[in-house]
Order: sequence, then structure tokens, then C-alpha cells
Amino acid sequence: MGYSIDSAEWPTGIEVSQAVKNLVERFYLLLDDSSPSSGDTLADEVFASDGVAHFSPVPSRGSEEIRLSRRNAWDNITSRKHRVLKVYICGPDADDLLFTGHAEMEFKNGQRVASEYAGRIRVTRSQGENPKISHYQVWADMSAFVKALSQG
Repeated sequence: MGYSIDSAEWPTGIEVSQAVKNLVERFYLLLDDSSPSSGDTLADEVFASDGVAHFSPVPSRGSEEIRLSRRNAWDNITSRKHRVLKVYICGPDADDLLFTGHAEMEFKNGQRVASEYAGRIRVTRSQGENPKISHYQVWADMSAFVKALSQG
């Protein structure tokens, strides 16, 4: 597994499929990837075509909005690294995941910020070979990020 989930604590008693773990890992690796194609990959291969992503206060709905939402994701950021710390499961199909994580970002103005966050990922076809994210939402204290952006 990659750095984003390699040390995550996964639930016991209900097995999360390797395909879902791979999806979560790929999702976070793409969020941390500044290449222009990462938004296309998120929209076309990671999210369901009718998926919803709460990357900002206004949710992005569907592939095209998700793709567009990533266009400016790196305007003020030089690096970003997410790590999932612990995963919780809602339901017997392991298709609704709640998790805690840690994110580190460096901004173009030289400021660095690290913060904990909580998130939710709902997955379609969680027991199949090609699951997709149908819903993503994150909660974090953004005050340190706002302060870092205002400096420099």
C-alpha cells in the first residue's frame, strides 16, 4: 500500500475488500498529485459518474463538476500529503466509511500547515472488482490554512 493508507487502522470483524482499500489509497494519492491529469482521473476512474464530492463548501456533482473542481486545487499549494489514520465502517457491506486522517500542506508563500481531519466515503459496488466513490465529504478546522494563505 502507498503512504496514504499504509499505517491506517482498519476495522476488525467486517472485512473491507482490497478493492475498496485500493480505491481509498488511489483517491488520496490523486488528491496529493499536482499533475494536470489527476482531476480527470478522479472524475473518470475514481468517482461514480453521478458521484458527489465536497472538496469545498459547494459540492461538486457528477464527473464534469468534479473534474472542474480540481482545476484550481493547486493554485496556492506546492505540496500536499494526506494520511488516513483510522477507518470506521457503517453497515455490513463496508460501503460507508468514516475515517480520521492527517494532512500536511506547503503553500507557494512558504507557509506549512499540518492538521487532523475527519471524512466520509460512500462506495458503490463495494464487494465488486471496480468500486467507485459515490460520495466524499471532509471536515477540518480550516483556520490554520486561512492564516497561512494570508501570510507571505
